[in-house]
Amino acid sequence: MGDWQKGSWVWYFIWRRNLYECKNDEVSRLKNHIEQIRPVRDREDRVVWKHSGSLYNPTKSIGAKMFKDQEPILSKPIINLVWQKFIPPRAQLSIWLENLEKLKTGDFLAEKGYY
Repeated sequence: MGDWQKGSWVWYFIWRRNLYECKNDEVSRLKNHIEQIRPVRDREDRVVWKHSGSLYNPTKSIGAKMFKDQEPILSKPIINLVWQKFIPPRAQLSIWLENLEKLKTGDFLAEKGYY
């Protein structure tokens, strides 16, 4: 995929078979994208999410970044109550859907003509 030549990294591609003509645009886009990535000699590769600087599992920071401007759907006490360990899962789901006003109650079914 690449090699050091005269102190700088050079990418190269070797395909197992000849590519179809229609794939040339995709290969060009790949080359343009990957040429922006320059490995540093004598430094170990690592994955870092640029918004947190974290080396390990940035899921929490990704969620915080995505939802920072949104208000919570339910209040913290309700969330904590619903997800208690001693409540059966079907009851948890029913309580959760009811608080989100997504539970298909008798009134809803009557409005739709099902009840």
